[in-house]
Amino acid sequence: MQVITKSTNGFTFIEIIVAITILSIIILTLYSLMDLGFSFWDYIDNSRWSYTDLQMAVGRMAKDIRSTFYRSSSDNYSFTGNMYQIQFCTRDFVTLETQQILYEYSPYDEAVFIIQGEERIPLLTQLESCNFYFYNSEYGYWDNYWDSTDQKKIPSMVRIEFIFTYAEDGYQYDFPIYVDQKGISGR
Repeated sequence: MQVITKSTNGFTFIEIIVAITILSIIILTLYSLMDLGFSFWDYIDNSRWSYTDLQMAVGRMAKDIRSTFYRSSSDNYSFTGNMYQIQFCTRDFVTLETQQILYEYSPYDEAVFIIQGEERIPLLTQLESCNFYFYNSEYGYWDNYWDSTDQKKIPSMVRIEFIFTYAEDGYQYDFPIYVDQKGISGR
């Protein structure tokens, strides 16, 4: 007599469906994590580029602003500025040469330019806006206009606000720069 036994070597239909469902969830999770990783990589790559340019631009502007040379008795050495531009003189105390510097934001070009003589050099691009503010230490407030011929002094700080255009919700950076007092004279 032959005994018929039931084979237990295969999977049932229910077990296959459960296995496919679990495998699908694992694959979708891995895909989501990879997509998130690549998005973050792109964000870091773009940010590194903008941070480098931003650091170089702010470093140059801070160096120039800290080297402000001002004499209240001369219009040639005035310090003027508004929301979109700032103009002042710097002096190299080694060579004793003075130089007129103008930083200007152009909404049309979406860039900040440094203008020295006839040269107009883009310093920072892809800007939605760039605003300059000037700190009046006598009254303790930030102003968006400064003219040293009217006020007979320069601001104690200059604040520069950048908003970049290439980000969906915009990156905003705010830098206060102290104006060094070594070139200041009341003569």
